[in-house]
Amino acid sequence: MPGIIEGAKDGKGRGRQVISAARTCNMILIVLDCMKPVTHKRLIERELAGFGIRLNQTPPDIVFRKKDKGGVNYQEAVPQTKGLNRDQCTRILKEFRITSADIVMRGDYDADEFIDIINGDCKVRISKGTLELDERENESVANAKATETCTRLLPCL
Repeated sequence: MPGIIEGAKDGKGRGRQVISAARTCNMILIVLDCMKPVTHKRLIERELAGFGIRLNQTPPDIVFRKKDKGGVNYQEAVPQTKGLNRDQCTRILKEFRITSADIVMRGDYDADEFIDIINGDCKVRISKGTLELDERENESVANAKATETCTRLLPCL
């Protein structure tokens, strides 16, 4: 698969075609140049997230059932701190022309995660093993760690 560039989710270059190919994959392996900044990984994750591919996240535990009548029945099992509440859910449902539904929030979620549940087309990818670097580390230390990990994972280098 060709590389993903900045602005791919907005159609820059052949971005939409590249990312749509990623949506059909069972596994996404991101290979980065160890000599480039670690910010490239975050850029790729942002581009994929713009197309509904969520890396290293578990699917939202939201129960959503459409009904024929009865209005919106909204329940929270956990207090919502990310701004999602009954009114916002009702406005989002109105955008999708849904007037009656049962919603149960079993975690703290934002509007994007709720929209993913309504659409039903978000692909969540959970990583089994990734190299995660501390945000506070400077770039040279992060690149040194990445090089060490690449060498350990790929001893033929």
